[in-house]
Amino acid sequence: MRKEVKIIRDMKSIKVCVEETRSKILSLLMVKDMSISQLAKALDRDQSTIYRHLKKLQDAGYVEICGERKEHHIPEKLYGRTASFFLLSPSDDDPNDGFTMEKWQKKHTEKVVRILKNIGYEFDDPELVLDELASFFGSLSERANEKFEAAQHKIEGLDPVTYFRLRLIIFLDAIMNDDEFEEDYERIVELLKEDN
Repeated sequence: MRKEVKIIRDMKSIKVCVEETRSKILSLLMVKDMSISQLAKALDRDQSTIYRHLKKLQDAGYVEICGERKEHHIPEKLYGRTASFFLLSPSDDDPNDGFTMEKWQKKHTEKVVRILKNIGYEFDDPELVLDELASFFGSLSERANEKFEAAQHKIEGLDPVTYFRLRLIIFLDAIMNDDEFEEDYERIVELLKEDN
């Protein structure tokens, strides 16, 4: 049975899901359960490649076989996510691995910076904004993840909208009730200039 939220703590498992093709597979499976041939067509990849990626996702606990469909009278397994949302909360970093949550966080923060530019914000120093946002979101995530882990049994079965609302409340609480977060937030606001 699919959970609403699954917390992933193991660094090896986190590394599995952040690879680009596997991330795309998980995104597609968020919409509906799919077969290898459907995924291969959607991603314009050969079926053997998709199978290898699905196997890694399955071994790491992200996907499972959840049904079957027939294509031209040939049965195909359907793959689905084991949870609607995966909360990546590493327990430790292996410095010899080359993959760190900091690198992953920075990559995704770069997307936030691009979006901010697209909606009219300007930066004197984009690299400084990137570093500040990565640090800010990292600290907030760490604090929110601690609260989510403490209440993991209570958040089971939440629908996605309620889950994200709850997460937003915890993030806002972190900002509003901690002087250090407030200072970080004010520093980021000063770095962002709205293009008028």
